[in-house]
Amino acid sequence: PLLSATREALASRVKQIQRVNAEGKASWGRYCEASRSGSRDPMRHTAEFLQAFLDAYDCGEEPEPTLQEGSPNEGRVVKLRGLPFTAGALDIAEFLAEYGVSETQVVLRFTKDGRPSGEAFVTFASRDVAENAIQEKNR
Repeated sequence: PLLSATREALASRVKQIQRVNAEGKASWGRYCEASRSGSRDPMRHTAEFLQAFLDAYDCGEEPEPTLQEGSPNEGRVVKLRGLPFTAGALDIAEFLAEYGVSETQVVLRFTKDGRPSGEAFVTFASRDVAENAIQEKNR
């Protein structure tokens, strides 16, 4: 309960930064992308992840995430770029079906005006499966 309350307070602070400061919002976006987490929603991150961002932000530094050895998404989340704008999560899941990817493991990115960006994040079952997919599909 206390850890949950702390995480909620940290997430609330990140959301506040995003609302009132355009550069803060951009910094959070870069931090999330660099972490390959697949989500910019502060509530989907750990208290440690949020605290690391806030510590750097408070010092006026550009936050740089590091994936800790053994973190849940270490090497499992892959960013896809150059996708057809018409591609949906189901299309991507079908393309990666041989690696056990389902539609729920695909997060599409959109531009500010709601159009597809041609990018997506895919969460694989393991780092090895992700690396195999990259090797075999990246041509």
